[in-house]
This record gives sequence, structure tokens and C-alpha cells, in this order.
Amino acid sequence: MGSKGAYRFIRGTLADLERLPFARADNIDGAVQDAVRRELVKAGGRNKALMEYLRGQARYVDDLEALVDVGFTYANETFDRTGGHPFTDSEVRAIAASVLDWTQRKIGEGQYFVGTGRYLQLSHDAIDRVLPLGADALMLFMVLKRRSDHRQNLIVANDMRLTMPDGEWTLVRFRRARQILIDNGVL
Repeated sequence: MGSKGAYRFIRGTLADLERLPFARADNIDGAVQDAVRRELVKAGGRNKALMEYLRGQARYVDDLEALVDVGFTYANETFDRTGGHPFTDSEVRAIAASVLDWTQRKIGEGQYFVGTGRYLQLSHDAIDRVLPLGADALMLFMVLKRRSDHRQNLIVANDMRLTMPDGEWTLVRFRRARQILIDNGVL
């Protein structure tokens, strides 16, 4: 129910929703975006919001002072730093220092994936267990890992065969690949 009554479709059906394009942020008024951002990031979420933003920016700065400057700019543009819960300069500096330390540690470990898009990380042991099982088992394993979003338990439904990356698989082919993974202790 909307404020003026029940919602209704003007054109199309519920099935059309998944085909609609995403709203592009550049088409939205900047003042509206700023107001929404301030409303969404209240006092309890400021540190997290700043930390996430700085993690995405840390790769582009040379030192802590540059990251602190980025933090001040973001905080000044995003938060009400004069209201009832001011976001102090010392808080911004502490978060920037923490982010820079975390970023340098993750880069050193080869684990810095912020701003690079989604990733799939597999151990050599997992790769070595699956490679000898054949192309279909390997493909199914990779698809399952990619779609599981790093969960330990991989969920395998027969209808996944309809959306395999190289095209629809037959049910026999899909079940064979799944059984190979089960028989070898991968699933």
C-alpha cells in the first residue's frame, strides 16, 4: 500500500521486474543522494561507513596523511560533523590508521581484494583434488564455489544444469559430474 492507495502495474507484469535496468546513480539528484546517505549512516554506522570507504581508497594513496585527508573529505561531505554526535578528527585519524595498517598487511599476504570486484579463492589442495576428476566435475565445482559466496556447504540442485556457463547440461551429465564430486569427497 502506498500513501495514495494500492500499488498497481501500469504496464507489464511481475515477471518483467527482473528485466528492468538498475537505477543509475548519475541520474539521481546529488542533493537527494547526500540526504539519503546521511540518513542511512547514522551515528552507529559512521565508523563502518568510513572504514569501508577508506578501504576502497587506500590503494590510491602514498601515505597515512593522504588517507587521513581522504577520510576528512569523505566525513565532511557525508556526515553531519557538527550535530549531536560529532565525528571528531581523532576518530577519522584512528580509522585511517587502522585501514592503512590492515591494507598493508593484506597486500603483504596477497589477500587484498578490495575494489577488485568479487573473487574466488581456492586452496592448492582443493584444486589438486578436483583437477584429476575431469572437465565436467571441475566445471561444476567451480560454478558451485562461485555461486556459494564462500560458504562451506555447497548446495547442488538439478536445475543448476540449466544455467551452466557453457550452456545447458543434460540431467545425466549434471548428475554424473555431481556424483564424481561426491564419490571423491569434494561434496
